[in-house]
Amino acid sequence: MGTFGGHALPGSFFIIFSLWWTVQTFRRYYKSLKKGSPPYKSSVTFKPDCLPCEKCKNLELEGILKVAFTTLGLVLEVITAYKDGHFTHLGNGQHATMFFFFGLSGVVDILMHHGAPLPENTDYAISCLSFIVEDVLFMFHLHGRTKLDVILHTLLLYVVHACVICVLFEVRFRNNVVVALARSFLVLLQGTWFWQVGFILYNPNPNAIPWKDEDHNEIMLATMIFAWHLAIDFILILVIGLLVKMLGPFCCLAGTNKSDGAFNHVRYDQVKLITTNAEINHLPVLDESESEEEFNATKP
Repeated sequence: MGTFGGHALPGSFFIIFSLWWTVQTFRRYYKSLKKGSPPYKSSVTFKPDCLPCEKCKNLELEGILKVAFTTLGLVLEVITAYKDGHFTHLGNGQHATMFFFFGLSGVVDILMHHGAPLPENTDYAISCLSFIVEDVLFMFHLHGRTKLDVILHTLLLYVVHACVICVLFEVRFRNNVVVALARSFLVLLQGTWFWQVGFILYNPNPNAIPWKDEDHNEIMLATMIFAWHLAIDFILILVIGLLVKMLGPFCCLAGTNKSDGAFNHVRYDQVKLITTNAEINHLPVLDESESEEEFNATKP
């Protein structure tokens, strides 16, 4: 990640997924408010029911994209870590480890989508573990860095701390839409801040004025920019919610597709037993000539 691209790739990963989660969370929430709809319940992933292809709507697209993004990031980190045939950049190894765990999260999403016999909330567990690993890796990733670099990544650490806590809360409060939106907001903040760190430390514009690594004023400016990221990302979440509400009746945001249920994964204790035709044919029928007591006596 010691390049602009190294920060832009994970930043894009977080931004894309957070925006998708935000849209789908609002869709599911607004649909739950309709009469006769099941109550809101959050999930780690959402079905891509806005796609025109019917077969694609049943794909675990999020899991596939997670694996694709993280595989690309992992391979690039490993390749750029070698110098003269030796793995010399341990920082790249830490980044590759982070990508691996998020990729593993995608694999679990795919397995659960296809009904693998995994315990309930395994997808939440691996998602939380991914953020914990990211947290630990970045916590011990700052030795020997400049003051500005340390501050930039410390602010990122605060966001990752919050992500871990938020995922744990979401497991406990699955019917609370605010907790689900908080996860989307924090992941979005991670993404936009990754991009910002890339521009501050590795600005691709050769004419850009470099930041002064040890200047206290520059550090104050960086923290102020972080606060503005908080505000802008929060406003963006609200705007998306309003757009989903207003545009829902006119496009796929309405969530009327049959594949858009309140739950992503079917649990056996939620499946209702359906009486077979054979059982129906053998059910006794009340005859007009007999009393209710006689009818009850004929029941199996």
